[in-house]
Amino acid sequence: MPGTEILNESEIIKKLQMEGYSNVSLQRASGRQQMGGAAGTGQQTQTGGVSGAAGTEMYTGTATKDGKQVRFQVDSSGRVTKE
Repeated sequence: MPGTEILNESEIIKKLQMEGYSNVSLQRASGRQQMGGAAGTGQQTQTGGVSGAAGTEMYTGTATKDGKQVRFQVDSSGRVTKE
């Protein structure tokens, strides 16, 4: 998709920190993942673009935001979906 920047792991962490997340921990998701939806349902909530597009990596992670521990998924363009 033109205009979509592909971020590496350290760039994703930096972006999340700029959005107010701290103590960010990422792990590359195993297998093919779809962005959004409830885990294991195969439902997609992403709008626009194609999930699983060539070059897109999925990560799962934990971090602290607003004093609370949160779990999330993030793709290599930096789109975050909270779990």
